[in-house]
Amino acid sequence: IAELFSAYCAQLETRKQPYAKQKWSPIAPFWRALLLSTVTSDTFKTFYTWRRREKVKAHTLHKDVVLIRQILKYAIDQNMLDALPRIPSVGTIAKNPRPWFTPQELVHLLKLAEDRVMKAPNVTVRQQRQDLWDTLTFLRASMLRVGELRTLRFHSCRVEKNPDGDKMLLCEVTGKRGTRTVVAQAPAAWVFEERAKSADDPSDLIFPSHCRDAFRELLIAAELRTDAQGFERNLKSMRATAISLMLLENPDINLTMVARNAGTSIQMIDDFYAKRLTAEMHKDKLSAVPFS
Repeated sequence: IAELFSAYCAQLETRKQPYAKQKWSPIAPFWRALLLSTVTSDTFKTFYTWRRREKVKAHTLHKDVVLIRQILKYAIDQNMLDALPRIPSVGTIAKNPRPWFTPQELVHLLKLAEDRVMKAPNVTVRQQRQDLWDTLTFLRASMLRVGELRTLRFHSCRVEKNPDGDKMLLCEVTGKRGTRTVVAQAPAAWVFEERAKSADDPSDLIFPSHCRDAFRELLIAAELRTDAQGFERNLKSMRATAISLMLLENPDINLTMVARNAGTSIQMIDDFYAKRLTAEMHKDKLSAVPFS
């Protein structure tokens, strides 16, 4: 299956390949050594059990299955497989917007992240915590997806100034919806310039280190692992937060502009972000989140 995935990925449009590789990475240990001829309905049942050990939910499992189904369809197109095996249901997928951080929660989170950098016990931990703070700041200022951030390179970004003289960062971002130019706020430009000082090559990744585990530790320390409804937060919650705060702090903003910058649709913005910003939250918009 690993060889089949490589062939499938190679025939995709260049812009779609990074996303396919991102989705393949966590499930590759299960699938890569399997022979195509051995894949049955029971294989998927075993896969679901294996994947759920990592506490993934039905929504994530569904995305996993979409990729495997595409690989198997490719095998059919190449006359390597006669028909798709029956694929069991992954279960009910809850329709809930991704948990976010309220303005007050985000202030607390970023302040704690900064404090933890200063109190790091050694150089290695300090760098890990600095990487996390940079990541959070960049996500907050850009509305990027985590996957888009992880593939962003120095040569894909440039710092410019708006008519008011404020710095902004223009990024050529490639994600699941293709390539787009993202205009990120000044804090992203600052992070970019600081990290560029130690870059060896313009083609280097801006954020080569994953911060998932470090972020989980920060959430636990901040007592923000779950939201008020009990849904668990993770690094992807930063994108939901960035979009929500953009709408909260700019209630008259053009949704088309936000959608284009975030690489999503107006319908998605309206359904999962705008509608959940209640009147009570609008009362709090004066306590806008400052960038540390």
